[in-house]
Amino acid sequence: MTNYEEYLKFGSDSDKEKQVQMLKEINISSKYTDIIKSISSEKNLLIFAEPFCPDCRILVAIVERIRALNPNGINVEYLSREKNFGKLNMLSSDNRIPCVFRVDGIKIKKILEEYPSELEVTDEVKKEYREGKYTDLIIKVLLNALKSE
Repeated sequence: MTNYEEYLKFGSDSDKEKQVQMLKEINISSKYTDIIKSISSEKNLLIFAEPFCPDCRILVAIVERIRALNPNGINVEYLSREKNFGKLNMLSSDNRIPCVFRVDGIKIKKILEEYPSELEVTDEVKKEYREGKYTDLIIKVLLNALKSE
């Protein structure tokens, strides 16, 4: 399983530094902390992402904060789109990253691709997204998928 440390190796040292910095900037509010910690059954996420991608950096940072709050209940596997394009293409015809799937046995369900579907993406929204202004929305989308059976 490719974890966060291995994910960081997908990119250059500069990309790695940007990802690590983004992780330091992400905070999860207390209203979500208890919900995350209360997830009792094991949940598995498969994420196609690359550290060079600013949209991936914000999403991965949020996922890692969530995972840190419930390390025994939330498992994350990262795959490089570049090295796993065929697999991503089988799961999603758009092939955009970040792309997050919930894996439950043999069932695979797409949760998010590039941006939450609730966003009407414009250049301004992209800028705000990359600045972390939609962190709560991303958390809600991920939690809805993690809490569902």
